[in-house]
Amino acid sequence: MKLLVVNDEAHARPARDSREPQPDRNTRGITGSTFRLLVGEREHRLYPLNAEAIDYIQSDGNYVTIRSGNAKYISRDTIKRLWADLADFGFVRIERSLLVNIRAVAYVEAVGRGTFVFTLTSGCGLHSSASYRDEILRVLPMRRLSSRRLSP
Repeated sequence: MKLLVVNDEAHARPARDSREPQPDRNTRGITGSTFRLLVGEREHRLYPLNAEAIDYIQSDGNYVTIRSGNAKYISRDTIKRLWADLADFGFVRIERSLLVNIRAVAYVEAVGRGTFVFTLTSGCGLHSSASYRDEILRVLPMRRLSSRRLSP
């Protein structure tokens, strides 16, 4: 099976043979902006997925599940590798087995002792682990309202 890859000039070309060294998956978009392309599998079909359109990624045994809107895909990747690859694209690890795309977050609520609930624009709620509190606060520098001084 051959996939088509879009290059800078917006011309389609066949993908390289799987035995050849694979190019970096960072691709220049048609508008010139850089985006990250992942491949998800659903119903024995492969789908190219722009990382910006992904809501969250969750580990699922030897695979990961990629959620984008109502669609669910699987990938033979690891959370650890994806976290390293997607950190610069707005993904934050909120639990050992969960990466969230910050662009998909509608709001975040503190629920106690360093844990948060991330409510996504899709309505899904994801709970964080206290061990990832510092990583979350690095990406989303949240403060308590009571610590700020309000002027009259």
